[in-house]
Amino acid sequence: MPEYKTTFNYLLTHKVIPHFFFTNLEFFYENIITNPDNMQLFMQNCMNAALDITGKNPDIEPGEPVESFSMRIFGEIAAESVISVLIPNCKRECDSIIVVFPCMREHARYFTCELSSNPLDGEKFFIMGEWEQEGDDYKHINYGRVDASTTDSFPNSVIGLLFGDEDHEFYDGSSDDDEDEDAEKDPYDETIQIAGTAWAYYEHGLFEEALYLYNRVMEDIDNSAEFFHCRSLVHKAMGNLNAADYDLFRAKLIDMIDIANGEEVTGETEKELGLEQRKPLFYVEGFYDILQNKEGDLLFCIRTREGEERMAELLYSGGKNALLRRRIDQYILLDEVHPDVKETLSKIDEILVAEFDPGDVEEPKYNVESGIIKEYTVPVRHFHENVNLDSIDEIREDGYPLFLFLGTLARENYDKQITEVIPKEELPNLAGILAREEEYGLLEKYVKGGLPLNERLGWWFKNWEPTPLFYITGYKIIPAMKDTEIMLHYLTERGADPNLTSIEGDTPLGNQCLAKGTVNIMKALLDCGADPNTDTAIDEVTYKPLTLQLCPSEYDQEKHTFTPLTALEADKAALLIEAGADVNAEMRMGMTSLALVLTFSAGAERAKLVSLLINKGADIDAAVQDMQNFADEGYPEYSYALYELFAGFPNQKEPMPEVLSKWRNKETADKYLKQSAEEGYNPAKNPPA
Repeated sequence: MPEYKTTFNYLLTHKVIPHFFFTNLEFFYENIITNPDNMQLFMQNCMNAALDITGKNPDIEPGEPVESFSMRIFGEIAAESVISVLIPNCKRECDSIIVVFPCMREHARYFTCELSSNPLDGEKFFIMGEWEQEGDDYKHINYGRVDASTTDSFPNSVIGLLFGDEDHEFYDGSSDDDEDEDAEKDPYDETIQIAGTAWAYYEHGLFEEALYLYNRVMEDIDNSAEFFHCRSLVHKAMGNLNAADYDLFRAKLIDMIDIANGEEVTGETEKELGLEQRKPLFYVEGFYDILQNKEGDLLFCIRTREGEERMAELLYSGGKNALLRRRIDQYILLDEVHPDVKETLSKIDEILVAEFDPGDVEEPKYNVESGIIKEYTVPVRHFHENVNLDSIDEIREDGYPLFLFLGTLARENYDKQITEVIPKEELPNLAGILAREEEYGLLEKYVKGGLPLNERLGWWFKNWEPTPLFYITGYKIIPAMKDTEIMLHYLTERGADPNLTSIEGDTPLGNQCLAKGTVNIMKALLDCGADPNTDTAIDEVTYKPLTLQLCPSEYDQEKHTFTPLTALEADKAALLIEAGADVNAEMRMGMTSLALVLTFSAGAERAKLVSLLINKGADIDAAVQDMQNFADEGYPEYSYALYELFAGFPNQKEPMPEVLSKWRNKETADKYLKQSAEEGYNPAKNPPA
């Protein structure tokens, strides 16, 4: 059956009826609820409006007209009465079987009896939803489980809620000692209820319905490992093995990340559902052998593993270990590749894998014909040496080797739409992989499909969550690419924004201001539209790119030592200045770019940058005032820089801008030199003659 996003019942009871009801409450209570025929007409109008919406929206399940709605009045006196309306086709989570309206205007509300279920045993039950007017809109309140065993039960529960009738309490299926149902509900309850209904559908063979609910939970509410595990079973039951493998991969990856973060992974939910404990994502293979024939062909003999291999690939970067992806949810780290085969493995495009029954684990059988279970050919993907396969932790932190299967999935299903193959939450990750792999053909298909280039990669791939463009500017990734600059231009020409931050608040341009940034990538980013004045965060401190670039490297605040700006750092700063960086912007602590250059640079770099800053309008007075403020606070490096300024730069061979000559003042220079020396600043103890 088609996978509708919304049932007709849900549309009618959660969207159309409350809208019609709250739009004109005065008219409803004066003319509609007082007359049975008008009440029937009201419901028919709601029904027709819902039918009209479904006719225009293929994502909503089509509805069928209702000739006459079944209605009844409940309550012993008119002032405390309600009208109950039965709703047909209540079959999915959040559908309603009954709606109720209080008869009196002063109690104007709208109540729904909504289907829900227990997450563990799949038991179905109903909950009460109350709708109240809130300004020009309305809000929905979940009162939890109610008795709906008869058509009288729910309306009487509403009366009990509205008018305090002690004979009509909420039914929760628990003992009197349980927590009061009126207590505040945990928002996670909704997730559990929907997931429970999904599991019940799965156990009853309603796979499309189960998939619909799991997708809803995981896209909008929660993506915990157990939900991926359960959804993988649904995909497997529907014959979508790649999707099943992917969901198990995500479940196992979440487990691995949780364990790395010191969390305990118990699998209690799976045990309650009767599922086996999840296997690990990684195996370290200690019992394997590599055989090589006269032609140089390699045969890897490994112990057999659970399940059929799918999308198998050997990943190698020339180091001590190789990584076999046997299937999406199963990786085998081949520890300590023999030195004699490293060179061959670095050159070949495929290997043969033989799986055998090891028999005695202490003495595995490599070369016994009866032990061989299966053989298959595996392509070899060669990584740049920057990709470290030395340990599982390093592979997890890198992310790249784990997510390459996304590109393989897209390639192997090129005739399909990417969204048919790649889960929605992995689309940004796919874009990052394709950009790193420089897969222009698939990237063009991705872009033409209107898929996102400006969303962040998932935390499960890169925990700093960069955009795809930001990701490929990483210092470990640039050497592995043929031409990062061409890819940057390609992405920005197709809508990628070079100014977007990672989850940590840093920008691609800001990151290039750090020690491992390069002039070429910085220039490419600026050419692609990176704004030199967009704030970037480093360790939760916000900087402008130029002031960040001019901050000294290896600065020791206690000893007041630092490494002066290098030629590379000066070149990057000059690029930012020429690109329009605000030369008078101040750091958070009140320090301009010119003040930083005068204090933390020397020689040719200082002469070059000071001249450039002044030519671009840098405020010399403001810079000097900043330096004096810090000198007065006990920072001797600023006192010494002021000495150099007032002394006419006696350490400087390269000529400084003539405009600075007006600051020469021997008395002031001696003052700051003495102040700096008294504070123990080493350069001030032995000033030039």
